[in-house]
Amino acid sequence: MDILTNMYEKPTTSNHIFLLKKLVKMKLFDKNDVTVHINSFTQVTNQLESTGIKLDEKLQALLFLCSLPDSYNTTVQGISSTMKDNLTLNDAMSRIMDEEICRKVSNED
Repeated sequence: MDILTNMYEKPTTSNHIFLLKKLVKMKLFDKNDVTVHINSFTQVTNQLESTGIKLDEKLQALLFLCSLPDSYNTTVQGISSTMKDNLTLNDAMSRIMDEEICRKVSNED
């Protein structure tokens, strides 16, 4: 594990490109677990930060919201309209987790 950590946390341009591509291309599919997606997204942003790339909080939140499937569009629109100027990654992730819980409860009925 330490070998992988050292490989991807070196502050080289190629690692920055690799991690940024990974973050930008990250997508959640409807059948996948939101928690796993959030953990993966957080892991990549943390790896970027450890290599010296600190993404703006709002940019991180926007990238996260863009990584969601179309079935979350209504929730994403609600988040973007209520959190216009003070959108944070934690708030966006929290709202998406709330939505995921509501969906699971609805499917149990």
